[in-house]
Amino acid sequence: MPVAGLHELLNQRPATSATDRAAFARLTAHMSHELRTPLNAILGFSEMMSNEVFGPLGSSCYASYARDIHASGISLLKSADDALAITALLTANENQQKLAHTPAATTAADALAFHAPAFAANGMSTHCTVDTDVEIAANPQAVRQLLINLIADATMGAAPGAHVMLASRCVGSELEICLTVSGQSVTDTATGESFSLLLARTLAELCGAKLTVTATPSSDRYATVRFMRVVQNDFFG
Repeated sequence: MPVAGLHELLNQRPATSATDRAAFARLTAHMSHELRTPLNAILGFSEMMSNEVFGPLGSSCYASYARDIHASGISLLKSADDALAITALLTANENQQKLAHTPAATTAADALAFHAPAFAANGMSTHCTVDTDVEIAANPQAVRQLLINLIADATMGAAPGAHVMLASRCVGSELEICLTVSGQSVTDTATGESFSLLLARTLAELCGAKLTVTATPSSDRYATVRFMRVVQNDFFG
């Protein structure tokens, strides 16, 4: 059953004043702090315990539990960041949206780094060749979470040893970021889109990007995302 596009749903929202948006933005910033403080403690201590930094835990089960706690903390942190990124886009005024710039390569590398512990545990490798000289006209947090969710969906059930790569190319006034996952066996029998892909589509639509999923059994290319580039005007040209 088809569902309404995100822009249609957003157009149905009651208008909010700049004061209301600013108040909500302050609230979400405070929520971010309140969420991250305990999560950082959970992640830090569980990592120390699973690595037995101060000595053996006494039972192999404890190390396994610590790894599970750490993985759950990472998942919860991602959910918090997803919610905050969407909220930031919904509460941003027109001027803030126009001034939002994101370094493409740094953000792409950060998205891959977020998945690094899980990839390492599964023997997977990554590579990023996104252009270091290009900036994207979009909110940095939104672009980061978009790529994190896209990578999460692309590597869901990935075979050990799979290779994940982010590359880019300039197409006119746009930057295209391509995600490929090579060495992955296509055995996913799930129907419908995953929640990660739904979040990626939502973030893409909110920040004006064009997301195209091209995953096929015969191709390593998974998806491409097109963003508007930040182009510096040459006043002396």
